[in-house]
Amino acid sequence: MSERTTKEVATPGGHTVVLKEYVTAREMMPILKSASATSTPAENIDKALKMIEVAVVSVDGATENVIETVQDLPLADYMFLTKEVAALADFQGTKN
Repeated sequence: MSERTTKEVATPGGHTVVLKEYVTAREMMPILKSASATSTPAENIDKALKMIEVAVVSVDGATENVIETVQDLPLADYMFLTKEVAALADFQGTKN
């Protein structure tokens, strides 16, 4: 498989974040396996962090410690990124 394409987004606070343009089934399956109808808030946060870890390539050019860097961003930037990442996993919106 060739190198995956990425897209660059700017957060409300002006940080440049590179995201994968899509997530693969292999990346998504472990996250989906951990999902349940009765997930606790802590479990949901853990799943969100796993999705960010899968989808975010870099923050302001840095590829190291991406998940920690994202969590240290202002809350508005973090919330913006969670929406961008959630859109990558919006397989329910696809058509047959």
